[in-house]
Amino acid sequence: MSDNFLSASEASNLVSINKVVLKEINLIQEKILDAVQNCANGNDADYCISGTYCTVVAGDTPMTFFGSLASAIVTNAGQDYQPVVATVEFDGPGTGATADLTINATGSITEVTLTAGGTGYTSGGLADATIVIVHPSGIEFDATVQVDLSTGEITGVTIISSGSGYVPLLPTIALSNAGNGAGAVLTLAVDDTNGSITGVTIDNVGHSYQSTTTATVVPAETSGGADATVLVTFTTNPIPGVDPLNYYLYLSDQAAACPVEKDIQSVITYFRKKGYSITAQINSTTNTTIQWKICWC
Repeated sequence: MSDNFLSASEASNLVSINKVVLKEINLIQEKILDAVQNCANGNDADYCISGTYCTVVAGDTPMTFFGSLASAIVTNAGQDYQPVVATVEFDGPGTGATADLTINATGSITEVTLTAGGTGYTSGGLADATIVIVHPSGIEFDATVQVDLSTGEITGVTIISSGSGYVPLLPTIALSNAGNGAGAVLTLAVDDTNGSITGVTIDNVGHSYQSTTTATVVPAETSGGADATVLVTFTTNPIPGVDPLNYYLYLSDQAAACPVEKDIQSVITYFRKKGYSITAQINSTTNTTIQWKICWC
């Protein structure tokens, strides 16, 4: 492999032909240098020892770029967005029985712990005491209730079916004017006391969002919640006016402008002349963008 990157004359020639290709080559070379530095620092040691190295560029260059979530900031905390949690009710002629629930990560109720037995409950007749779990999306919980007939006190609950979907429900963020945007995942943090939105975490930056995409805070089902606002921003195309979607359309055998094929071939030709193995691929993570795979030894 040649160790010569873009020369001054090559850069001048590319600028006169296509600035996108020049930008693409420069950014791919930066990724190669980053990979080499990682190897020198002892990272990815297995690749280094084998004498070969491959790296993938996806979402970092004009041809692979699509709008991903750059930031999400709470601009108004709002109020009354408390999480909706499963609660226990005991039906029957009695009063005063209460219980706590143990719920696992999948939303199944694994234990019902009595905190008060109440009085006046009956069993073995037409007005048997029953347990009801109140939750907007929980399903298929079933249990029997044991009653001390001498006192009318509930003494225990035996779970027959743990059900599912009983996890706490938090407010969510809906993204509007997203165009082809997909994959962004945000999680809101809520103050349990007043229901204000205290923060937002970006779990997945997504791809293909328009710069005009906006966010709306949606209360959990059966919850209140009002006035909270979140400002979202998205990374912008490093070459304004050049739509990276065209490169994906070309690779996936869909309609795309003729110069797109020339751009891709120009990048491939440049790196192959330098001794690299390089291919343009459809990014399987997004299925709407491309990526480069570059290998050398």
